[in-house]
Amino acid sequence: MADSGNGDAWYAPGVSAPNCWLPPSNDDSVWCGPEDKELKQFYDHNVNIRGASFQDVQVQIDQLLKSLYTELKRAESTHPFLRLKPFLKQGGSREGLKVGAANEFDALLPFTFTGITAKVIETPENNLPPGLAEICIKRISDRVAIRPVELFVDRDGERYVSSEVFHDKLFKSLIDTAVQKFNQDPSMSSFNIRRQASAPAIKLDVIINGEMVSIDVVPGFEIYASSSSLSAERDVERYVSSSQDFHDEDPSFGSFHFRRETSPPAITLAFIINPGVDTFANSSSLRKFLVTRWIPSSKNITRTVRIPDPATVWRVSHSHFEMHIFDKWGVENLTGKRLVRAARILKGLRVKDKDRNCSSQLHHVLTSYHIKNILLHSLLCLTKVNAVSLSSVSEALGYLVFMLKSALTRSKLPKFFSFNPSLGPYFPDYAFHSRSTPVVNLFEERSEGEIQQVQAHLTKALKHFNLQQLLDKTQHVDTCAIKPFLDNVEA
Repeated sequence: MADSGNGDAWYAPGVSAPNCWLPPSNDDSVWCGPEDKELKQFYDHNVNIRGASFQDVQVQIDQLLKSLYTELKRAESTHPFLRLKPFLKQGGSREGLKVGAANEFDALLPFTFTGITAKVIETPENNLPPGLAEICIKRISDRVAIRPVELFVDRDGERYVSSEVFHDKLFKSLIDTAVQKFNQDPSMSSFNIRRQASAPAIKLDVIINGEMVSIDVVPGFEIYASSSSLSAERDVERYVSSSQDFHDEDPSFGSFHFRRETSPPAITLAFIINPGVDTFANSSSLRKFLVTRWIPSSKNITRTVRIPDPATVWRVSHSHFEMHIFDKWGVENLTGKRLVRAARILKGLRVKDKDRNCSSQLHHVLTSYHIKNILLHSLLCLTKVNAVSLSSVSEALGYLVFMLKSALTRSKLPKFFSFNPSLGPYFPDYAFHSRSTPVVNLFEERSEGEIQQVQAHLTKALKHFNLQQLLDKTQHVDTCAIKPFLDNVEA
């Protein structure tokens, strides 16, 4: 660990802390000599961080976020029902996945309510598409004044928090007030901050070392351990039976030993985790959030099943879970490191394809979050469910491309932290392995035409940048090694 001189610690590549930016690793030992020689050339020209150093930029980003948080905290005096917590760093610059330049940073601002009793209603209890949720207000203290008044929406005798109003009329207003103050402060005038807004994030464009840097800030309502996402809050009988079914039917549950004990009124499900299984200690302490994600009326009309009140919809975020995966699985062995390096190359290909074709659907439809989920699935399949020794970064890239093409062929990319039977041993406090947890398809809102264009542009990009010929030389993908992912795609 090093100190920036301003009290902000930054961590060297491959070494992370809970809430510090993480520069991408450029460890040359990940490459495999001649087999990766040409791929490394693509990496050096199109993926590796260029321009101002990551550390120089992150120090100033940290200073700005600290000032922004201090200013936003003042809002609690005018919005007494709101409680803000320090920013959580997330995204590629936190996970060691950034490509090209240190010009984008992501931060989540956790918030909760005080004087208000709220219940988070997630799928399947809310009849919403998987991955979406609502915040239902059960009680409001008489001493709490709500501003803006339209923040809560009445429906069927219940009150819900409007994701749209929270983003557009509350959070955006607080950000604007802070930005206006910063731009009038001589000590911060060099940043020349400008705000853009597009849910779920609010983007701040700032000038650092003469270059434009973007900070995506998103508010996140924190879901505590009593959330329905925890297995303890599910229908216990259903959970017990479905878990036992998976133990009997799914080989990936071999690490569980179930014992069901009934002592009214409680039902205890005890399961012993094989000491050899790499669980996340205290996984119930991982933080889960709802971020603003209302559905525009124009998109709601085209849905097969329309959402009753699209303005009250929030998206479930597992970004805190994701960064813990990368902190651990992405660095603990050579296969994990090669998969991470390959994912950054795939992200670089997506970015560079826009230079080749400004209308590239590989760039406009496929997102970095899609690639991140492919990487998460590959880490689980190839380093945990199976212990596969990948011989090169080229071979790792071959697996990621194969998995992406498989998902595109079926128009289905399962979100890693939705229904995922193989996750049970590693996150035992959560119900990701339970049948009651629905699959979130990250391609759900993409049309068939868009998916076909991504497939075509991916093929063209791989050929244009001479990556396909490198993949053709590598070992063939062992589909048995990624069977859990393929089964979920095919289901």
